[in-house]
Amino acid sequence: MLGSQLREPWKSIQAPYGVQSPRPQLAPLSPNLAASSIQSKEELLGPVRELTWKFPEVPAEPEQPDINFELQQPRPSDSVAVQCWEDGVHVEVKQDFFGTGQLLEPSLLSLGGCGVADMDAAARVLIFHSALQECGSELV
Repeated sequence: MLGSQLREPWKSIQAPYGVQSPRPQLAPLSPNLAASSIQSKEELLGPVRELTWKFPEVPAEPEQPDINFELQQPRPSDSVAVQCWEDGVHVEVKQDFFGTGQLLEPSLLSLGGCGVADMDAAARVLIFHSALQECGSELV
């Protein structure tokens, strides 16, 4: 009797090849289930807003202001003076070598292997003296 009571809620469905499979009977919706909690197909689709996205516009290149530019020819350097003698050379180098106001550090300069021999502080000139066979020079 218990077996027949348990089988009543289940209805058998004839499957292919004569196999029967039990299926539960769906119970009707309970009356306490609020209608607002059930979504209908129309609510899911709802009104769709039109797509308003667009590709960003490529910004126009800003106009370049007119600049008065004049190409200047390089002028000969007067930062170095050289005197050649039979037995040596005399070189004078301005400390403001590039004309920028930045003075060269005498200890950082050399003529071949010889450093600054003398300095004229008033004229800001570094002086090099070298015999022809000194400071790494070679007779060719």
